[in-house]
Amino acid sequence: RVREAVVSTQSTGGGKVGDMMLHFANKFDIMVVRLMSKWDLRRLCRSINATALPNLTVPSAEETGFCSSVSLEEVGDTTVVVFKQDRDETAMSTIIIRGSTDNIMDDIERAIDDGVNSVKVLTRDQRCLPGAAATEIELAKQLMIFGEQTSGMEQYAIK
Repeated sequence: RVREAVVSTQSTGGGKVGDMMLHFANKFDIMVVRLMSKWDLRRLCRSINATALPNLTVPSAEETGFCSSVSLEEVGDTTVVVFKQDRDETAMSTIIIRGSTDNIMDDIERAIDDGVNSVKVLTRDQRCLPGAAATEIELAKQLMIFGEQTSGMEQYAIK
């Protein structure tokens, strides 16, 4: 019965995987990635445009995703599975953080998270303006350019 399930998923891919499934998947040269958290599963599904299925049914063609290349790479002393897409625009990207202590890595992670969220807000909402006097500095630059192009005594009032 397990063999039939592996053979049926061979053409479409997907499904919940146990040790027996891994045995038969290996026998039929099917790559299986076992993820332990829902967050990792959702992230992978989003990156390859797949649908996470809560039951043991064989997925349809619309529910399966696509990835240009999958490989095992070593980052530091950890082996990771790398999913690469050969597109200019992808839904996700990964930033690898390395540091000497967990506290430093947590600080770097918070800084990256804050930066990414700031860019998201600035690109989605037209009402938001950049902070730290960036708007005022740009206005001052534009006024200087306009003042230099103006002739006569008015340029001194503009500058």
